[in-house]
Order: sequence, then structure tokens, then C-alpha cells
Amino acid sequence: MEISKQSLGKLETEIKEVLSPLEEKYEVKFDFGSGKYTDTSATLQLKVATLSKDGTARTLEWEEFKIWAKTYGFELEDFGKEFMSNGVKYRISGLKRRRRKFPIAATRVSDGVGFKFPAERVLQALKKES
Repeated sequence: MEISKQSLGKLETEIKEVLSPLEEKYEVKFDFGSGKYTDTSATLQLKVATLSKDGTARTLEWEEFKIWAKTYGFELEDFGKEFMSNGVKYRISGLKRRRRKFPIAATRVSDGVGFKFPAERVLQALKKES
């Protein structure tokens, strides 16, 4: 097998399916972070987050969103809301203060791929003032 972006994507999907019973058993959410690969090997980052009572994964980005949302003009209820950007639908998945220009973490709804956005752009998309 030659390792490529496509083959890693398929492998991650299968790994998530295998880990699904453990998510239920331990009430956690598994997700993959960034990784590195060559055509013969790969290093994958596995993230583990506990779940809140409403089923939200309490990631580091979620924790920061909870603490700093108001500073950026958001309400806690904005976490998980969907917005449109350039005709594509995204869901707010967190906040990272150390990314000054692009602090808002979001996932593309169609495939779950993560993206970064400026707070003002997301606020505008949510029809709020920054």
C-alpha cells in the first residue's frame, strides 16, 4: 500500500468506525488532528474529548470558546451554529485566541474538514455586529 492523502482519509474513516463503540462506552469523542506522511509511513494525531450533557465534545477549542466568546462578540449559544461563507456551509467548532487573525475554528458541514476564520467574518455571517 502506498500512503497518500486519499488512502489516509479512508483509513481514518475506518479507524473512526472501529473506535465508535469506545466513544459510547467512555462517553468521549475521538477525532484526528494534523498528521504527517510520506508514501511509506504516517503519523496521525488522535484527539480525545469528553462530552457535555448535551453531547457536545469538550475540546480545547470549545473550552476557549466558552471562556472568551463574549470578548469576540459571540454568545455561548453560538457554539455549533452554522454559517455560510463563499457559498459553503460551516459550523462553529471553537476558538483559539493565539490565532489572532483567524481565531474562530469551524468545520465544513459537507465533510467535517476544519477551517479558521476571522471573528468579524463569522459575526457578519451570523448577522451580528462585531
